[in-house]
Amino acid sequence: MEQLRDHLLETGYTIDGVRERLGAVAASALAREELVPALRATADLDPRAALIRLFWLGVPVPARAVSPEVLVSGLVTTDGTDVRADVHLQPWETDHYVVSDRKVRPGDPAIRADHVVGAGGASANLAQLVTRRPVGRALDLGTGCGVQALHLAGRAEEIVATDVNPRALDLARLSWSLSGISGIAGKVGSLYEPVRDDQFDLIVSNPPFVISPGGPLTYREAGADDSFVRDLVRQAPRHLAPGGQVHLLANWLHLDGEDWRDRVGGWLAEAGCDGWVVERDLQDPAEYVELWLRDAAEQGTPEYTSHYDRWLSWFEEQGVAAIGFGWITMRNSGSLDPVIRVEQLAHQV
Repeated sequence: MEQLRDHLLETGYTIDGVRERLGAVAASALAREELVPALRATADLDPRAALIRLFWLGVPVPARAVSPEVLVSGLVTTDGTDVRADVHLQPWETDHYVVSDRKVRPGDPAIRADHVVGAGGASANLAQLVTRRPVGRALDLGTGCGVQALHLAGRAEEIVATDVNPRALDLARLSWSLSGISGIAGKVGSLYEPVRDDQFDLIVSNPPFVISPGGPLTYREAGADDSFVRDLVRQAPRHLAPGGQVHLLANWLHLDGEDWRDRVGGWLAEAGCDGWVVERDLQDPAEYVELWLRDAAEQGTPEYTSHYDRWLSWFEEQGVAAIGFGWITMRNSGSLDPVIRVEQLAHQV
């Protein structure tokens, strides 16, 4: 992957290089998953434009438009005179790269159960929350495409990254290799199983937190209710070194007749650590279902209405009034009287 990395950097396939090549209008449209302006901006198929089309937009390009480093990378398939990408390869930060499955757009085949999602806004938000101080041992729990481990590189002396999905670790290793990062230990398993006897100075997690009546999508489904995140919080202290911290993103339920602050705050109280819970957004059940059906590109499919109805019916049966989005921070302070704050933000941070 070293030769491919060198080619990507030399060609300017970086965050700044892509923005420069696309321009403000096309870049803004692309953030809304509208491809036409970006396709127009890359129509001349110069080397950088070809990489943008191939790896970011996910459209075939003529084989003559790409370099030998790309053709022999193992990340593309040649079909006659054209080449198509088998993965989504996006620049990240200054000189890092993230490899994931190709983005799913309306009209695409259904998402495979072991789909590996790429880095996005949630990934960036979590990275901003995490402490910047150097640490000894760090754990990226549920690494997915490996993006949080990239953020930990250079700050942690030792990094362990886990995921229940073996394909995720395969693609994460490509992300780390293309980013010039080595030494990250990848382990397969759910929750804390792969690190059962280990302790860390820092744990970060963007876990599969989507609350649904049950679905096949490993990368996002937490299963029924919010017990997955609850267990993540409850089990964290035994894996925290003294003074160690946890930072994770989460969804939680607002149930009829129950204050969500008491529920989520209760998880932290049971954990016995200092904790801070922040709810940054709140959606009603219909908004929530629509968000995640769009995420799976189900709009316009024959199954859309039945899936929508089944999900709403399940929320109604469970007494769900709304679903909160936010983050949870914990610290193993060793205090006998831990400080716990649970709050709802009325503004963006």
